[in-house]
Amino acid sequence: MEQQEALVTQLIQAFQHIRRGHTNMPKMPIRKSEMFTLMQIKKACEVNPEGIIFRDLASVLNLAPPTITPLINSLVKQAYVERIRSEADRRVVYIRLTEKGMSFLDKSERHFNAGVHALVKHLGLEDTKELIRIVNKASTFMNEVWMKEKDKACD
Repeated sequence: MEQQEALVTQLIQAFQHIRRGHTNMPKMPIRKSEMFTLMQIKKACEVNPEGIIFRDLASVLNLAPPTITPLINSLVKQAYVERIRSEADRRVVYIRLTEKGMSFLDKSERHFNAGVHALVKHLGLEDTKELIRIVNKASTFMNEVWMKEKDKACD
């Protein structure tokens, strides 16, 4: 039992070290929520080059439209996205990435991927495979626990 408590403490410390390392990353010019929104808009534009309508974006982000309005306003102000009225129905407004937004996302993805490549190189192939296995196993467990908690909350 004592050994298990020591392992729990060590695991918590390991997670804290990862979190601290994450906070030491270079400062992004946008918030995490804005980055995630840009990524979802890019994904939607790959399917429909016109963009994504506001209601569908709110659904994809699992947020209420009043919540994403300031988010989109901020991204428009920074010139990462634009609003385009539909030619067929002027009531419909599409949201899509601007060239600046696409360039920013591409650069961010390259930077992130370079960091992951460096981690794989540092860990080596076997440790990387083991890390993937363990993270996937932990994720599956945590999702199962949260689903049970969600079910209890709905009772």
